[in-house]
Amino acid sequence: MRMAIVAGLGLLVILGYMYVTGQLTRPAAEDPDVVLPLEELTGELQRVPLLERLEAGFSCTEDSAVGAGEMACFTGVGSVDGLDAKYIGLFFDAEDRLAAVRVILDPERHRSNVLRLTDAHGPVSQEIENDERTWLTWTLAEGMILTQKEAPADDPPTLTWFREADLAERLMP
Repeated sequence: MRMAIVAGLGLLVILGYMYVTGQLTRPAAEDPDVVLPLEELTGELQRVPLLERLEAGFSCTEDSAVGAGEMACFTGVGSVDGLDAKYIGLFFDAEDRLAAVRVILDPERHRSNVLRLTDAHGPVSQEIENDERTWLTWTLAEGMILTQKEAPADDPPTLTWFREADLAERLMP
């Protein structure tokens, strides 16, 4: 539990810094549309080939949120897999395999993003109540998608893909 709290706080600090420095609020016209079909995400995706394929100018740094030897890569975006977004973070394990994807969604378009997710992945698998928020989850062939039911008033909404459910439990805000 302590690790989950530390990991969550670390991610919030990074995203807070990016927001304050304007990296999350750049105009969408400057940011690329990233083609990253959520249903095709697997733990077999390796960092270097994935970043080369996406061609979106990711900045990477070592990240210990999930474990030692990990990398986190971030960039501003206009959309991800057709969802209106502001920023994307890719998280890789010590073997350089994709472990999680976090997308900062456009708050003004959150309702339409949830509808797009439902159209693409079917009905919500589960609703989870947590800290005054309701989270929607979709179970995929590999991994799961998690997003808020309603856009929070105090933070931008997020979409997160986790490779494994236990990782989701450790990192879930």
